[in-house]
Amino acid sequence: MSAATAKRLTTAQAWAKLNSLEDKDMTGSVIRMARVAANDYSPTFLQGMADRMAVSHFKYGDVKKAYGKRVESPLDALATLKKCLDAYAVDGNTEHLMDGANYLMIEFMEPLHPDAHFTPTDAGESVGRVKQSGAVTFKKNADL
Repeated sequence: MSAATAKRLTTAQAWAKLNSLEDKDMTGSVIRMARVAANDYSPTFLQGMADRMAVSHFKYGDVKKAYGKRVESPLDALATLKKCLDAYAVDGNTEHLMDGANYLMIEFMEPLHPDAHFTPTDAGESVGRVKQSGAVTFKKNADL
């Protein structure tokens, strides 16, 4: 399928194309969370992210051709993330959260930030978590 053809697909057509693929045609890694309690992550959310990225691939083409510093006039994943969060705040549609998470992943894969890098941090370098009151906490969940 050419890039021009991929861009002309509707969302429904892209879903149909994705659903027509056999497992042997799919690539990628499997996320293993066997040691994590089932209520600490959402397989439905992760699958929804993956499904939407696959559909978008057929609708728009390769991510690397539209995002990142190497692309002339690139799309801005973080600005789009903000639009997803704004839309969720208005209508409560959790699909916007899946889309937003994908834009975070795209920024990770093809960053626009001039000093983007990955450095693992420990608890002492954490930004903390924000409570509904607006206060920042570093406490364990059991101590909230």
